[in-house]
Amino acid sequence: MDSFTSAISEDAEKYFSRNGALPGKVRDPVLEAIRFIAKSFDLKNVLEVGCASGSRLNEIHKITGASCVGLEASKSAVAKGSSLYPDIQLFQGIAPRDLFESNNGFKANSFECIIIGFVSYLIPREEIFLLTAYIDRLLAADGHLVIFDFIHPRDNRRNYAHDQRLTTFKTDPSAAWTWSPTYFLANREIYLEPNDAGSFADPHNWMTVDTLRKFHPSYAFPNEHGS
Repeated sequence: MDSFTSAISEDAEKYFSRNGALPGKVRDPVLEAIRFIAKSFDLKNVLEVGCASGSRLNEIHKITGASCVGLEASKSAVAKGSSLYPDIQLFQGIAPRDLFESNNGFKANSFECIIIGFVSYLIPREEIFLLTAYIDRLLAADGHLVIFDFIHPRDNRRNYAHDQRLTTFKTDPSAAWTWSPTYFLANREIYLEPNDAGSFADPHNWMTVDTLRKFHPSYAFPNEHGS
């Protein structure tokens, strides 16, 4: 196990220990985004990357009837979720490497919605386009990508407060996708963590839920003659 994998796995265990009981007890803007998407789009298959125990996926399954799959770095979270939510398929693994379809049987273009929850800010920048590519391969055309992460108006990096082996990158978390006409930022909600005592005036306290629509290439790149 390399140092990054070890650090991420250990951090995931600590994060789950601190926050595992939060879903369902506080407002969940990600779930609100899914409810909005489901009003107009049929969600048959949903993937959440960084799903903790799968409690949000379980709610999504109840709301939409979708088959829900999760990838989570914490073995404890996966074990707990597999026991609590037998209708949800959970895999222990680390993005982006474990999103490769041969690792978990994920199929190209097989998900109408993919959620990325507090993952990309810890991904080394040399791997961020790998994450983008794997997510794009798994997300079907006309599907939605929901990104739940820190956001900052200027790209910056800091030593990770919880583990000095890791670096955090605060930036526009959707930028790795929205450079392409294939992806359109349909909605963005910036807010503070429910228990955050910081000021909204400081961008380092900001988090966002971004909802992106993935267009079919024929729509994203129309014929120059308009046909």
